[in-house]
Amino acid sequence: MIDLILIVLLSIAGRGERQHVVTPAELNQHGTAFGGFLLSEMDRASGIAVRRILNDRDAVTIAVNDVRFVAAARQKDLLVTTAYVSETGTKSLTVTVATRRGNETIATGKFVFVSVKDGVSIEHGLPKVKGK
Repeated sequence: MIDLILIVLLSIAGRGERQHVVTPAELNQHGTAFGGFLLSEMDRASGIAVRRILNDRDAVTIAVNDVRFVAAARQKDLLVTTAYVSETGTKSLTVTVATRRGNETIATGKFVFVSVKDGVSIEHGLPKVKGK
């Protein structure tokens, strides 16, 4: 029960969001958004979530897991990417992220960050929480 409460608190305190309208420069030869562009938006939203929960202390992305592109995004689509911290270790934080166009999911994934100081990973001080 305590873990569930901690997960809920993490997801509230460690949230990030970005909104973006797809431009021609972000399209591939098929007229859909590049996967790399979507990954970048997801990483940025995840970084916002991590910085919020760490009170603006530094962290870096060390892994990207389970990314799935489930629908295409096209020029002029308004994309909203939301992220929340879903799991914590001693030094790491896992962020669950999704990009949507309205109610339709475009992409999902999990991004792993570590706290750093002077380029070295450090303990972030949050309680360890295993995601459900």
